[in-house]
Amino acid sequence: MNNNSNIFNNTSQNQSTISNGQRDPNSLGLEKHVRHVFMQTQTIITALNNELEDQKKNNEELNWKLTDLTTTKNNLNNKNKQLELDLKEVKQSVDENLKIKNDQKAEIGKMKKQLQEVNDDWENKKKELLHQINQLKEEQFKLEDEKNREKVAFDQATKQYVQKIDSIKYSISSTNNEITKYDTYIQKLKGREKFSMDTIMNETYKFKEFLESQVMENPTIGGSSVTGSKIYN
Repeated sequence: MNNNSNIFNNTSQNQSTISNGQRDPNSLGLEKHVRHVFMQTQTIITALNNELEDQKKNNEELNWKLTDLTTTKNNLNNKNKQLELDLKEVKQSVDENLKIKNDQKAEIGKMKKQLQEVNDDWENKKKELLHQINQLKEEQFKLEDEKNREKVAFDQATKQYVQKIDSIKYSISSTNNEITKYDTYIQKLKGREKFSMDTIMNETYKFKEFLESQVMENPTIGGSSVTGSKIYN
């Protein structure tokens, strides 16, 4: 106990001394705190010693378990031997994996070098590509300008085409109306015995002339079949 006190005092003195040989005021509080902790530790040690004496008495009552513990120890020794064998196998496997890892590291080093070469080559190509991109952008601007001019012309042509389609639709509508009138008229004629086939053929010829006139006015619908059936828009 005295040796511990001397060590504590020497340590406290060393910690509380600064380079100019005087005591550091900030260390006084720390020294007081350390002394307090040290005294508490001594109290705890005394209490532990008392508990140790009690434990010795209790150990005498536990001697009967020694045989079982010895048996357990032997079993554990056997298991330990088996674990050593397993550990040897694991170590061998680890060594093999370590060799593979080292080989892979060497291969990775080669790949990094190749990657750097590829990267340098890419930087050179990148500069060339940027130059080409700038040229393409200039050409694109020219194409956009030309495209805009073509769009204006296309819009004008589309407008004219739409107007023409509307005209054709109107002609088709008129033709459908005439077809309906013709179908109705023919059905009425067929229901009357006093009208001969000549009368029907005459009316059919007139209707055919009407359809041909519509086709002449709108050549676009010339390919449609306008005889014998309605024209649908």
